[in-house]
Amino acid sequence: MRELEQGRGGGPVRLGNVLNRILTMPSPSEEELHWVCEKHGPVPPVELKQFDAQGNVVRVLRRIRGRCRACMAEEEAERRAREAELEKERRLRRYAAAFPVAEMGRLQFCTLDDFEARDGAVTALEAARAFARGLPAPDPPGLLVWGQPGNGKSHLAAALANLARRMELAVAWVHAPSWLTYLGTLEADERDDLLQRAATADLLVLDDLAGGRLTAPRVGWLQDLVDARYRRWAPTVVTTNLSPGQLRTVLNRVALGEEGLEDVTGDGDRIVDRLAELCVIVHNTATSYRLGVAQRRREDGDASG
Repeated sequence: MRELEQGRGGGPVRLGNVLNRILTMPSPSEEELHWVCEKHGPVPPVELKQFDAQGNVVRVLRRIRGRCRACMAEEEAERRAREAELEKERRLRRYAAAFPVAEMGRLQFCTLDDFEARDGAVTALEAARAFARGLPAPDPPGLLVWGQPGNGKSHLAAALANLARRMELAVAWVHAPSWLTYLGTLEADERDDLLQRAATADLLVLDDLAGGRLTAPRVGWLQDLVDARYRRWAPTVVTTNLSPGQLRTVLNRVALGEEGLEDVTGDGDRIVDRLAELCVIVHNTATSYRLGVAQRRREDGDASG
């Protein structure tokens, strides 16, 4: 006889022993066999049958009290829901550890409501709001905002990341230049794991793309990441100080060593082409907010003097 799971004493339980115990138990009454589930109504008994070699029923060996199949299905659904919720919590903790909110600095407090819609920034704000309304599955799934430094691009991207976290989505927000530098310090396995997490996040935000020094490995990681997001058609937000054409040129020219030498590749073409398909591309034409604040401070200082 086939062995089943271990019994109470730790030894194997044989199928024949189980059947023998069932068959020798006192027969239940008709009232016990035919019972009514309070939620789902009558529950039929279960028949234990003997079959011949051809699969035909020879006889009914015994009838036993059945379980309500609807209740069993509900219990299984509840179990699966609990497991899914636990896995979701574990996943969010993994992303919180891999992409800490603290890395965002002041940007972790940004919202779309506190964005100052200055001249030139209204279109970018409306695009961000449209993206937010579509979460967790905006269509199209990407948003690329470009324009001069300091004009609010990072604020919009961070606001979307913060909103997604409040929606309990797994978010990977990175300052691209710093993150690529950090990836270069990791062992290959650690780097691959972090890139995989970024590739499979519910929302990926690449802030200041193509800022900083670009080497062949860094551009290669970017290409793999953007390609993964494109293949998954996954929500992705990108900010950059460069126009799409400039971005293509910069990403095509990678640094070689520390001597200031460069090599021209086609990686930039592939990255920008993927982003162009994945994203709504918006030019934020607003001037630098930071420069404006500095200018007003100087003017206030001159006036008070």
